[in-house]
Amino acid sequence: MARVSRTPLALEGERQTYIGRWASRLWIVEATAQQDAGTSAVEVALILPIFLLLLLCAIDFGQAIVRYNAASEAARDGARVGMVQVTPNPTVTLPPQITSPQATAIASAAMSKAPTIGVATVVPSTGGDSYSGYYVRVDVTTSYQPVVGQYLGINGPIPITASSQINR
Repeated sequence: MARVSRTPLALEGERQTYIGRWASRLWIVEATAQQDAGTSAVEVALILPIFLLLLLCAIDFGQAIVRYNAASEAARDGARVGMVQVTPNPTVTLPPQITSPQATAIASAAMSKAPTIGVATVVPSTGGDSYSGYYVRVDVTTSYQPVVGQYLGINGPIPITASSQINR
């Protein structure tokens, strides 16, 4: 019996040619690739909003930290100026009182070093006694409105408070 070799041409007795089978397999591969591309597009459409929300949350958190650091620096600078401006009376056992010009000097010193916090409230105070010593405390309060707050249900600004106390 003579052996017949298979060639890429049409074979006798078979309904489909070798080339035809190859072309149909190629069509199946192309159809599967198109279905995979559609699946990838759906996956991207589902994941992209979540990824962007997480990215914006990270940026918002970073901005809040920058705002807190600026408020903390403002409180430290105000407390330093307050320690120089407010001098206690050594004969009185009560803490010294902060006068209006001293409070203005403390507030302007606090705000001059931290222009990035915007509108802020600076509250200087004193305390202590003649036994434990006196201190000057400066509280700086500001707020931050996150960008993604409207998407996460955060209504209104978030208050940020920093304080610094220098003991004498």
